[in-house]
Amino acid sequence: MQKLSSIIHKHGTEQFSANELAQYLQMTPRSARRILNELEMTGLAKVVAEESPRQTGRPRKIYQLQLND
Repeated sequence: MQKLSSIIHKHGTEQFSANELAQYLQMTPRSARRILNELEMTGLAKVVAEESPRQTGRPRKIYQLQLND
């Protein structure tokens, strides 16, 4: 949780896609998605948007982290 709080503070936003979070935490996008899904289930994150960078495939979810500092 401290890493997530420091990322929010450093980048000045609470909204991340799994790919962005994976880059910041130096992990795979799959692991970042798993973390974001768990945070969403516990109420510490919510999906605020979806973007479709290509015509095929699933849209990317944009999550807003709701950590109480």
